[in-house]
Amino acid sequence: MDRAAVRSVVDRSWKAICTGNWEALAEITVDDVIMEFSEATFVRGRADARAFWQYYYANYRMHVTQMNIIPQGNMAAVEATLELTYHTTKPGLPPATGQKIVMPVAVFVTLREGKIARSRFVYSLADWMRIFHEQLMQKQDEGAR
Repeated sequence: MDRAAVRSVVDRSWKAICTGNWEALAEITVDDVIMEFSEATFVRGRADARAFWQYYYANYRMHVTQMNIIPQGNMAAVEATLELTYHTTKPGLPPATGQKIVMPVAVFVTLREGKIARSRFVYSLADWMRIFHEQLMQKQDEGAR
């Protein structure tokens, strides 16, 4: 694939995830797609990937504030900054009040036959939880004033 085609597929995948457009995402992933997340989550297959992102979208909204796609052959490295909004309370986590965090992430993507075959998301869950907790504490302090 040429560089522009790789960029287009990767860009379309982010847009589909951020807008909850699962049909568009299915169009650009292979049936046996694999997604890996740095904190040991592993998803295999288009149906499981869809279920993962639907669950994620049900609890969070994601907005890409910065993205750099670096294509090379049938692969791409993506450096992105995400703004996540926690809008639905999840069991074991504090109540959702629209908390927002900004988080850097790297994604390494492999394409096959013009579709995403593998994505490896690299981020720090510890940082994510620390930022989330700090913002929650800040909101509680503001509410106490």
